[in-house]
Amino acid sequence: MSELDNYIAMAVSRDEQTALARYKKKQGIKLNLFIWPLFILLVLSQGKFLLHHHELIPDEHHLANIDQLYDEAEAELTDRFHRGESLLEAFNDPLLNASVGILPTGENKVVLFYLGDHEDGHGRELVFSKG
Repeated sequence: MSELDNYIAMAVSRDEQTALARYKKKQGIKLNLFIWPLFILLVLSQGKFLLHHHELIPDEHHLANIDQLYDEAEAELTDRFHRGESLLEAFNDPLLNASVGILPTGENKVVLFYLGDHEDGHGRELVFSKG
């Protein structure tokens, strides 16, 4: 009988060990299902912050692109002025319409400004005169 008791005791202890192992595994899965999405959200939010920070501080390349847009807008407005057309109409180029705004400041005076969200962006004042 003692041998039978030993077998029963071993079977019960083996069942307890497997139940404990299953419980630990289940808890590990629950923890992983919580931690990984949290980790992904943190990484994405940090990436969004860095991207937004980069947009707020323009680099030299971006400022050179803004100056190029201003040059194109200035050339188009100069042509309009010489033809006697309105300076406040939309540009012919859709990229200019989406990125450069025109602010009238007086008779034949306008300020070009970048429509992006750069706080350090600079405008360009244009004064047109016949002569």
